Amino acid sequence: MFGYAPGLLWNAANGWESFRYLLPGGTSVEGAVSIPFHERVWALVSDHAVVLAGYDHGYAGATDFALRITAVAALLAVAWAAVRSRGALFGTAALRAVLLLALVNVAVAAIALPHIPGNPRYLLFSILTVAVLLARVAAERWGRPLVAALVAVGALASWAQAPGTLRADAEWRRFVADLEAEGVRWCYTDFYLATRINFLSGERVVCSSKLGPTFTEYFFDYRAAVDAAPAAALIAVNRTAAEKLERRLERLGVTYERRELMKPVLLRLSRKVDPAELFPGRDFPLR
Repeated sequence: MFGYAPGLLWNAANGWESFRYLLPGGTSVEGAVSIPFHERVWALVSDHAVVLAGYDHGYAGATDFALRITAVAALLAVAWAAVRSRGALFGTAALRAVLLLALVNVAVAAIALPHIPGNPRYLLFSILTVAVLLARVAAERWGRPLVAALVAVGALASWAQAPGTLRADAEWRRFVADLEAEGVRWCYTDFYLATRINFLSGERVVCSSKLGPTFTEYFFDYRAAVDAAPAAALIAVNRTAAEKLERRLERLGVTYERRELMKPVLLRLSRKVDPAELFPGRDFPLR
C-alpha cells in the first residue's frame, strides 16, 4: 500500500485512470485479448508463468530453447519446494505470507484482469514467492547447481543481446548528437522517439509526443515547454510519415529543411507549426 503511494497520488490527480479498465465498459488495456476463463488460467501457466520464471520471447534458435527449458525447470523446482515445505508453510508465517500472496495474485489475474500475451505484468508480485521458494531449493545439495545453472543461463542470454543493444545505443546517441549539431532544441515527434531523445540528450533537446502517432506524455512539462518554445522541429517516425508532413507544410505555405538522419527531421521551419495545424480535428491526448 505504502509502496504504491506515488501511483495513488498520480491517480488521484488524473481521475483514477489506472483503475478504469476494471469497470464494465472501461478503458481497454493495449495488447489485451478477451479469452474464456479456462483458457485464461491455462495462459497464466503456459505463457505468463514461464516468462515470470525467466523466459523471454525476444530470442530464437538454441537460446530460445535453452531459456524455455530453464524457465520450466525453475517452475518445477518452485513446485517441488512448495510441496516439500508444506509442513513449514503451515508453521512459518513468512512462508505462509508469500504463498498467500501468490495465490491471491493469481486469482485476481485470472478472474478480474485482462490477458496480455507474453506480458505477465499482473503477476509481477508473485516473483517474490518464486524467489523465496527457489532459495529453499538452493538449500538442498542438488539444488545449488540447479539454481546456479538458472542464473548462468539467464546471464548468458542477456549477453546474447549485447551486440545488438550496443549497436542500437550507438545509433541513438549519434542521432541525438546530429540533432544537437543541427541546432535542434525543441521538437514534436512520437512517444517512442521523444523518450529516448529527452533522456540521451540530458534534456538539451526537449521533445513532446504531440506529433504522434503515439501521444503518451509521461512528463507533461515537456509538452508545455515545446508548446511555449519559439521553434520546434518535426521528427517523423519514417519516410512515409515525413512525406505526409511535407505535403501538409506546403499547403500551409511553410518552408523547411529536411535532414535524413536516423529518422527524417524537418527543421528550420519558416514559422513554428503546431501539430494541431497539421492535423486539424485530431485529439492530442496526454496519455
